[in-house]
Amino acid sequence: MQSEQNGALVAGPSKLTGPRCSCTLDDKKRIRIHSTWCKQLKTSEYVFVIVEEREEANCLAVMTQAEMSKRMERLDQIALAKGSDDLSTLAENSEEVYMDQKGRLRICDELLALAEIKDKVVVVPAFNRLLLWSPDRVPAKKPIGAGVMKGSLERLGI
Repeated sequence: MQSEQNGALVAGPSKLTGPRCSCTLDDKKRIRIHSTWCKQLKTSEYVFVIVEEREEANCLAVMTQAEMSKRMERLDQIALAKGSDDLSTLAENSEEVYMDQKGRLRICDELLALAEIKDKVVVVPAFNRLLLWSPDRVPAKKPIGAGVMKGSLERLGI
């Protein structure tokens, strides 16, 4: 991705896009991230994993440290303004995870259990993060047509 800065094109962060994919956890319960996504996530040795509660079920969001830092800045401001203890809830349900040279992540058992991930996982790209779903809980992919894309873009304000 490129953006324009002072009239010159500058390389910007890549976005996590593409079709969803399924994978099997190995005998050490590691999840192997597709090489294309791995390159985009591996801006440092560690990635951030946090539980996302959804209507359908819980899933795990995997994001770069930079993406999580942006979120934490906003969360710090909100928590300080409201005097909230919610940051500790988020911290207890998240983890910094080392991504090895082969793009494998070993997410703690507690987070895997919260998302009901056992031996298989469905990885769904979401531009600024990857969503890891239990195959039994992943929402069905919405078929394109009948205004699905238009509706999504409108709800996002685009």
